[in-house]
Amino acid sequence: MDAFKPGDVVAFTTHPFFQDESEIVFSGDPLQQSPLMVIADKKALKADGANKSSDKTDSKVVFLCYWFSQKSQKFEFTWLQQDVLKLIEPYDEKSVENLGPGDKVIFRTSNLEIKKKKSSFQFKVDANGNDLMHLTSLMTFVSPMLVFVEKIYTDGKAGKKERQSKLGEVTDLPARFFKVKWFNFSADKFSEAVLPISSLKRVPDEPVEKIKEIRIAIKNNAYLKTQLDGIWTFLKPITINYLNGDYLLRAENVLSGRVVNGLQLESLKEFQRCLKIAIERAPLYDLSKSATPTLYQLDLIKKAAGSKSIIRIKYSNRQNVSSVRCIKEFRVYEFGEADKKEAYISGFCLSKNDIRYFKVSEIEWVEILDI
Repeated sequence: MDAFKPGDVVAFTTHPFFQDESEIVFSGDPLQQSPLMVIADKKALKADGANKSSDKTDSKVVFLCYWFSQKSQKFEFTWLQQDVLKLIEPYDEKSVENLGPGDKVIFRTSNLEIKKKKSSFQFKVDANGNDLMHLTSLMTFVSPMLVFVEKIYTDGKAGKKERQSKLGEVTDLPARFFKVKWFNFSADKFSEAVLPISSLKRVPDEPVEKIKEIRIAIKNNAYLKTQLDGIWTFLKPITINYLNGDYLLRAENVLSGRVVNGLQLESLKEFQRCLKIAIERAPLYDLSKSATPTLYQLDLIKKAAGSKSIIRIKYSNRQNVSSVRCIKEFRVYEFGEADKKEAYISGFCLSKNDIRYFKVSEIEWVEILDI
């Protein structure tokens, strides 16, 4: 059984990526790394000295591998033996179903190549004495966006004969080859290439309505109520970026307090634009000069605990450093005599992803989130 099939993304065995792991950071000289490639075809070669009656074990399987060269701004191909290749990503046939002229496509390795990052150390250290490391994108072998023009070769004997005249090889697998067009910035013109359909991936249509809604949210300083990984949250959108066929959202996740980069708009199945994220808030005005300002916060916290709501608090620690936290699954504890009680809450802090304890008297305000 062959290790690979047409459409599989593969790499030379020296490449640091492997299947299900393409987040490795490159150090040293990344230009010495080979490209990721797409299997287009295969054929069997007889071993030296073998004749037609030789056993099948005398043959070696070689695969036709395609990649995009940034240097030549062309799609290149070569035949490589099975034992010098490793699988990076298996082929998904659904990615090219019902392609027609004018459809936008992308070379299958591009989404993996674009993830590559290069590290470089600076001659600086942080507050803890650690070397500072800077990460930059490594765009080698990233294909441009392509437009499908027409089908060139057909399956069967006729197609195989035509392919033989173009590629100079007699191959074992029938396949469909498509003509694609793209803008070649190096030559300042539009270029064309003939590629196997298995090397291409459909690019979704522009999410025009989603972009409009998010742009309105950014303009009005609003939030998006949506689900990430099946969990409801609020996002504060910052910018919409475009990267090689993908529209990506940069936003603050209100629950975790972290900025989310590269969130595909296609993955946001539904969202609701909203100006407010809280059902209730306490205190409603500045009580910092009041003798007992925490009574309002404590009452609302107890109310939220009873309804198993998520709360958001602004908290000042002993060093008087303020931070905003979102807490779930929390309990309220009170200690001391009736007129000198101190209240605390313990709960799961979504920004620290762990159980944390907070003194209620150090909470400036609290909100019950509408989630």
